[in-house]
Amino acid sequence: MSQTTQKYRKTFTVNGERYDIRANSKTDLAVKVQLKKWTLDHGDSQITSRTTVAAWAEEYLQTCRRDNISDAYYQGLVTLKNIINRRASGGTSHRKRWHSTE
Repeated sequence: MSQTTQKYRKTFTVNGERYDIRANSKTDLAVKVQLKKWTLDHGDSQITSRTTVAAWAEEYLQTCRRDNISDAYYQGLVTLKNIINRRASGGTSHRKRWHSTE
């Protein structure tokens, strides 16, 4: 027989962006809400649903990967990010064609 656990939820809006916080207890919910509001107030992470892939990739590389990988691997990821950004903005690479016209 499965036990049902009560879930708690709080939503709030900051600068037009809606945030939905969930937790398994009232105490955890209060802590998560305070942490999210503090993070938003202090600008530690501004990743939202409106964040572009380019901005997300830059923050990801700097905060999540930089200290965990070799310099060569990091530079490869930066190069890949730059290629993706150029393609997304309509630019093309002159070095390599993705599709052959032969």
